[in-house]
Amino acid sequence: MSLGGFRYKKLLEFNSDRLIYSIDREEKDIYAKMKANIAGGPSIIFNRYAKRNETKIRGGKVCKKIIGYDANALYLWALGNEMPCGRLTTVEAYDGIIDDIKADKVFGFLECDIRTPEHHKQYFGEMTPIFKNVLIDCTNESVIGKHMFDYNEVRKQSRANPRR
Repeated sequence: MSLGGFRYKKLLEFNSDRLIYSIDREEKDIYAKMKANIAGGPSIIFNRYAKRNETKIRGGKVCKKIIGYDANALYLWALGNEMPCGRLTTVEAYDGIIDDIKADKVFGFLECDIRTPEHHKQYFGEMTPIFKNVLIDCTNESVIGKHMFDYNEVRKQSRANPRR
């Protein structure tokens, strides 16, 4: 154990009666739900390879320009804004909650069930608005595509295992 690890262990041991956690054991289901709902954004997952004037998009239209954006700076922007802190409180849904959220009367995390209306499905067809953490079988060509399957086959010993 490192010196820093030992110090931290002793700090917790001798001060456990004075520590206050935002989410403690009584709310472990909330912690598990928040952790399970963390999803990374798309990482060029829709097309593995694109070439100017060759790749076709949107029903056969030839792609004239390929631009890549790195949105990592958004993390710093988010950290510079207000964040939920303090003891966890749970508020059940009530009439007018959406109006209160829009008017900045409520702040924190919100769990909701959403769906894409039929008339918007084609609009969002290229890039779905919802991301989900799922287990991907990296050994199944029909799941990961030929390019990544071939890449995994070449790397037999160190190939990717099924993962989220």
